[in-house]
Amino acid sequence: MTFLSAAFAVFFPITLIFYYTLPKKCQWVILLAASTVFYLFSGPKYFIYVLATAGVTYGCALWVKSMADKFAADLPELKKTLPKDELQKAVKKAESARGKVVFLALAVDLGILIVLKYLDFLIGNINSVFSLSGDSALPTFSFVMPLGLSFYTFAAVGYIVDVSRGKYSPEKNPAKFVLFLTFFPQIFQGPIPRFERLAPQFSAEHRFDYDNFRGGLQLALWGTFKKVVIADAVGGIVYRTVTNYSDMSGIRLWLGMFVWGIQLYTDFSGGIDMTRGVAECFGIHLDENFKRPYFATDLTDYWNRWHITLSDWLRDYFFYPIALSKRFARFSKSLKKKFGKFIAKTVPVGLLSLALFTLVGIWHGANWGEVLFGVFNGVVILITTLMEPLFEKPRKILKMDSSVGWHIFRSVRTFLLITIARVISKAPSIPDACRMLGKMFFKPDFAGFFGSFGSDFSFTESILPYLPALAGCVLLFFVSLTEERGHHVRDLINERPAPLRIAAEVMCVAYIIVFGAYGLGYDASNFIYTNY
Repeated sequence: MTFLSAAFAVFFPITLIFYYTLPKKCQWVILLAASTVFYLFSGPKYFIYVLATAGVTYGCALWVKSMADKFAADLPELKKTLPKDELQKAVKKAESARGKVVFLALAVDLGILIVLKYLDFLIGNINSVFSLSGDSALPTFSFVMPLGLSFYTFAAVGYIVDVSRGKYSPEKNPAKFVLFLTFFPQIFQGPIPRFERLAPQFSAEHRFDYDNFRGGLQLALWGTFKKVVIADAVGGIVYRTVTNYSDMSGIRLWLGMFVWGIQLYTDFSGGIDMTRGVAECFGIHLDENFKRPYFATDLTDYWNRWHITLSDWLRDYFFYPIALSKRFARFSKSLKKKFGKFIAKTVPVGLLSLALFTLVGIWHGANWGEVLFGVFNGVVILITTLMEPLFEKPRKILKMDSSVGWHIFRSVRTFLLITIARVISKAPSIPDACRMLGKMFFKPDFAGFFGSFGSDFSFTESILPYLPALAGCVLLFFVSLTEERGHHVRDLINERPAPLRIAAEVMCVAYIIVFGAYGLGYDASNFIYTNY
């Protein structure tokens, strides 16, 4: 069941009716029951994985908290009876004991993720090595991933780490913790939730608010527009580009990969808009996951705008813990002695960023294309960091940072870089990606492209089917530009008189119904990021 399925069209209003008519103290129970039903539609047997992650994480969090409380109660007496060095040993011993419990939770949570998502990939690579020596191959398992595996696993890992840091107390009610992991709007493609922001909303009582409800439906409607009118409509172009690239010129491949960038963005951000809109109908506000990424001026800026909750998660639970560690500080200090302040400042952080973006690639999929996609982003960011001092003074002298033209150039450059990276991840294999990039850079064939465009062009067959999607892209651009300038389009619409607002909503619904991609060859209920 997804937002665009017939089952959800029945499930959603029934859940809303129960949610707002039953006693307010039962609202979180309604959400838990709805989330359970929603998840069971994906396959009852996969629910055991969610329960295993939830059970281990919940129990270990309470265990860590009890150990911390016991040591805190004993600490005043220890300070009186133990010398300073013995007290420090006792503190370290207590921290080590809590660390072992956290490690147990991480081992189980990440172990389930690794086995289900990455084990066959690892075995396949081992078998490739074995094949060189003629040894027999290891068997593969072909696991089917549970719905939302990566998303709820990262949520659980963030939770146990935060509890161990003392950021907040663990949830005592196991059912509420299961709801945190399985809240149905976000389970299949995020955003990755944070307990401290989501759990209090589940405990609060929510009265029906028409303005909030209308705003949620508007956001969900806009997400549906992006998904059905743009993403699904242009999917055929991307499929033909990837499967028939050997018969295409370089310029056609560029255009196909540009379309892939549009499809991926409108599919994922459209799904997130639906997620946040549906949640808002229940009075629950989820984290923003996109902030107009194609306006980004460099790859770092891009990843601060694209899949924001993933970037934030990796920053808080991977990047900062390593960057602020004593070993990392010693490494930087040793580089400073040997190579100077600039190298000590940039290289360690650059290498850590490279490792982080490798993880980004691995998170996106168990194949070398996704891994190299992450590595490419990390390498470009590392090179950019190292070259920054060379361009800093010229930019200041020429006042380039305040130039609109320079800003547009940087945004276009970033879009081209991320397009190249997506060729690596989208191509059927690494050799295919190399051949595609070779054509794109060295065999563009502009003359052949425009010649065939002039001789074979048919408006009815070539352009007309995609005009609604093209118009949708134009509308998306102006909406994004408006929001980039600090205005919220939903607020602007809702500030208008009711007849104008209703007319805009009706026109959007009509456009979706008339020009949405339906019929044979389309599955509007399938979202790209569900596979991640």
